Amino acid sequence: MTQARMVGWAVGPDGYVVQVLDGENQPVAAGRFGNNPLSSGAGDTLPLDHPMALGQETLEIYARRTAADMAEEHGLPENGIFRDEDLETALQEQYDEHVALDGLAP
Repeated sequence: MTQARMVGWAVGPDGYVVQVLDGENQPVAAGRFGNNPLSSGAGDTLPLDHPMALGQETLEIYARRTAADMAEEHGLPENGIFRDEDLETALQEQYDEHVALDGLAP
């Protein structure tokens, strides 16, 4: 059984990701959540300008809370939780690519 070592969280434009990582930074468990307050589905996102879409501050609160819950589930201390800025960059790039492919770019 792979041992969890830390929990990383990241917020993108339309949702957030939380990953439990082992000593080699490989995911042991992960969750992806959209910005739709009525769903916990990863792909259930709303356009950023939709009146119900969760904003960045709220997504950050949810990401931190989910990371703390996952850390507790895996017996990890609070100081084992970190903001994964590399993953945030990847989420932004994925979002930008999706927007460009859909022809939604300004």
